[in-house]
Amino acid sequence: MVDELTEKFGDEDVAIAYIYFDYHDQEHQSAINVFASLLRQYAEVVGEITPALLNFFRTFCSRKRQPDLDDYADIIIAYSSRLSSLFLILDALDACKEDQRRPLLEALTKLFDAGIKVFATGRENIDELNAFFLSMPAIRIVADLSDIENYLTTRVNTKLARYGPLREKVVQTLSNQADGLYIPQIPGKY
Repeated sequence: MVDELTEKFGDEDVAIAYIYFDYHDQEHQSAINVFASLLRQYAEVVGEITPALLNFFRTFCSRKRQPDLDDYADIIIAYSSRLSSLFLILDALDACKEDQRRPLLEALTKLFDAGIKVFATGRENIDELNAFFLSMPAIRIVADLSDIENYLTTRVNTKLARYGPLREKVVQTLSNQADGLYIPQIPGKY
C-alpha cells in the first residue's frame, strides 16, 4: 500500500505515514507514541520546521508537560494544510493495546474529519474497531478459501511431510475453520 501510494503520488505534495501495530510490542505503541510518530513522519516530508511546529514545541517545552492526543492531532491537521494530501496507514489496528484503543480511535476520527485519508486494517472481532470501521468508508477484505488452502498446503507439506493423509485433513480442517482469516508466517512460532 505504501509503495503504491508513493508511486502514484511521488511527484506531488503528499505525505504518507505508516504505523504497524505489533501485538508483541504494545508497550511502545501507546496512542501518544503513535501520534508522535505520525507527526515526525509528516514533518520529515515537509522538510522544514513550520511556525506551527515551532510554536508546538515551545508551548510544551516551556510548560514542561507532554502534549496530549488533541495537541498532536491539531498539529498534524495544521501540517495537512501545507500539503495537498495526507495519508495515514494503520496496519493491524486490532493489536493496539486495549486501554489505548478508544483514545486512539477518537483522535484518528478527528484526523479523518479534517480530510486526512485513513487506511486501516484490523480483525473484526473487536467491538470498538467495528464501530470505528462502520463510521468510515470501508472495504471488507478476507482471504479466499483457495488462498488459505494454498498457503496451508505449502506450510503443511514442509512441516508434516512424513504424515501423508494427515496433511490433507489438517489443511481441510484449518481452511474451513479460518473463516477468511489469513495469518502470515511468523518466524520461529510453530
